[in-house]
Amino acid sequence: MAFPLLLPLLVGSAEVIATGDDARVEQALSEGIRTRVEQGWAVMDIRTATHDELVVTLSKGETYERHVVHFDAVDVYRVETDSKAPGDAEEPSHFVGVALAAPSGGVEIESGCGEYYLRAYLVDEQATGAFAMELVARTLGSADNLSSAMVGNGKVTFGVTKKNLTRELVVWLDRKGAVIEAQLRRFEYSNGGGVYQRMGALKKSLAKMRVTAVKGTTLILSSGSFALDPDGAAFGSGETEHGCGC
Repeated sequence: MAFPLLLPLLVGSAEVIATGDDARVEQALSEGIRTRVEQGWAVMDIRTATHDELVVTLSKGETYERHVVHFDAVDVYRVETDSKAPGDAEEPSHFVGVALAAPSGGVEIESGCGEYYLRAYLVDEQATGAFAMELVARTLGSADNLSSAMVGNGKVTFGVTKKNLTRELVVWLDRKGAVIEAQLRRFEYSNGGGVYQRMGALKKSLAKMRVTAVKGTTLILSSGSFALDPDGAAFGSGETEHGCGC
């Protein structure tokens, strides 16, 4: 879901592009980097600078920009210019470059084991309104496995596997839980997950249905509803989120 960028503010040598919550600055960072890539800039380094900052360095000729997200009570996305490149820069993967150059690509900010990192993605399918409700039902109903279901910040993210391809179905909800937008995203790697134990029942419930809303982990259908995890053990391990293992 798109968020409007705030007007830039100059603070010292940095240009503040956006402030707000995680979703707002994540979207602003994604749009900021993608705009630069379209203008011929290259992403040359991605790293955690401090315990509360992610820095993406871009280059064009002998000019460098640091796109910084600072995490605090209010998150801040700023851009700093420099004439020096990081001394130990590591070029990101090919997939990151493809995702940032594609019209349907973007990045997410994630954290684990004390580090921040970017997960680049390509949008394979997206829809709004009633078409989004149909996309959610069709994606979940045709999947071979539902590996995870994570709820928070006005959206639900489902990990779905079909024919050995794992993707994430991101569903945005209004204040009442109604489905308003959905994207089926393909990543370079998946976050793992469990083996869903109620796949047969889910497929049967979603046949010829739309998912009109999501309340907690219950799907509200065009007729009836389906509780994804009624006993806390439907995802094999009983958990829908997994740690970094460190």
